[in-house]
Amino acid sequence: MSFDPGNPAAGVIAFQYNPAQLRRTLAPQYATDGAASETLRITGPPRESIALDAEFDAADQPGQPGVTGVGVGLHPQLAALEVLLYPKAATVLRNAVLSRLGVIEVLAPEAPLTVLVWGTKRVVPVRLTLT
Repeated sequence: MSFDPGNPAAGVIAFQYNPAQLRRTLAPQYATDGAASETLRITGPPRESIALDAEFDAADQPGQPGVTGVGVGLHPQLAALEVLLYPKAATVLRNAVLSRLGVIEVLAPEAPLTVLVWGTKRVVPVRLTLT
């Protein structure tokens, strides 16, 4: 699921998966000033990383009215995931025009907030990378 400030409707990308491998790591945030008294000070919550390796198969897709995995396969879901990695074309063009006019200082476009819904009790924000 993704939430984009420029598009108030949440984007839902539904797919069934059974991860081949799931890795979760927690890295503490320790103070870095080097003083002996600060060695074990924790400056914030740990940084969590979740790596999910999954293999998708169109035959495993749940039946949806009017949609069959035979015709389009997993292309719609994979394309929707990939689009989350690109900035909106309108934003890029607008920033290019305004930059040439000298009106704004161009900042990188903000990515949509993407969350992984693991169930009714586990919804986590994620930074998406595809390989």
